[in-house]
Amino acid sequence: MYPDAVAGLYGFGALATALYHRERTGEGQFIDLSMQEANFTFVGDAWIEYALTGQVRGAMGNRHATWAPHGIYPCMGEDQWVALAVENDSQWCELAGKAAALREARFDTQAGRKQHEAALEAIISAWTRTQDKHDVSARLCAIGIPAAPVLNAFEVAADAALIERGHLVRVDHPETGPWVQSGVPAHFSRTPAGVRQPAPLLGQHSAEVLHRLLGMPPDVYESLFAAGITGIRTSGRV
Repeated sequence: MYPDAVAGLYGFGALATALYHRERTGEGQFIDLSMQEANFTFVGDAWIEYALTGQVRGAMGNRHATWAPHGIYPCMGEDQWVALAVENDSQWCELAGKAAALREARFDTQAGRKQHEAALEAIISAWTRTQDKHDVSARLCAIGIPAAPVLNAFEVAADAALIERGHLVRVDHPETGPWVQSGVPAHFSRTPAGVRQPAPLLGQHSAEVLHRLLGMPPDVYESLFAAGITGIRTSGRV
């Protein structure tokens, strides 16, 4: 989880809400958005656990508080992994049917699987090491077990689902040239959204903001530019 990105998403929602309020009432408003508070919503279950039991949850890695197995397991090939989770005994029976080594009485219940989680993970890892990550995840999903291959950056850029939905878009940047970036995840039926332009250059809009919007005199802006404090010239003098 990246706090900066999370706060940005909340900021997007807050701005949209404030603009809607302005459209309805004509009133503008100031938005006070805390990065800490925005990210607090992502620790909700741990907070509820503390509120109910007084216990502070420690680091669990990829494990789950109650489910087992729940994690990332090695597959065939170098640095190849599959993510899988078993949420109930019914799913466990399906998984145990795929690997004979899992058919032990100590793993029959959710409580038993959590109690012997380290041994369980070792057995599952030994099995998944013999599997292709794409093939095993597809077979697990087919029997109702949540699973997915772990993709590296190269694989994400070639992901069929992302390409099919038009999420990966090619952008030409004046400094870096053409490259592929993620698009807009929300698809609107009436107002399609998309990437209209590349990321701005450092200081690209300084003149527009400081001079045209905030009224800074041209000579003052030019002195800041000459001192290397702000901006770049985008079209000659401001």
